[in-house]
Amino acid sequence: MPCLWGRHNNSQIFVPLLVLDATMVATNPANPLAGLAPSNPPVFRALVDTGAQKTMISPDVVTRLSLNPIGKIPVRSAGGTVIHHDGYLFNVAFVVTNPAIGGGTGGSLLYTLGKPIWGPEIPAADGSFDVLMGMDVISSGSLKIEGDGTFSWSW
Repeated sequence: MPCLWGRHNNSQIFVPLLVLDATMVATNPANPLAGLAPSNPPVFRALVDTGAQKTMISPDVVTRLSLNPIGKIPVRSAGGTVIHHDGYLFNVAFVVTNPAIGGGTGGSLLYTLGKPIWGPEIPAADGSFDVLMGMDVISSGSLKIEGDGTFSWSW
């Protein structure tokens, strides 16, 4: 079971992730990075938000990946206002570093969550993150937040 772990600031959790065009993942599920340019796709900073139902991406993600909208998605703000945003079909993936086992060298593995996400584009309020990771992703695993300033999320 893959696991991400790190530190939180008693207010926010940020994790690195990749956003992949869902059509690329569907075309080559064994190697979803095949054919991407550049060969090292951008890693985005995601804010983990247990209060958000959907995972959302910033305009920078849309531009850098040349994603095309496939409709509008209603987004309800905390104040109750509903605004329709462009919606995109994408997958999220996580790079997990494996520790050395039995004297091995370890390494990193790419884990792509199986189902594509239809998520809206929203601007990051202060530019501190590019992806808002909502419960559609978080609930695919187990999130543990510790009082000592650490967290882990396994799926």
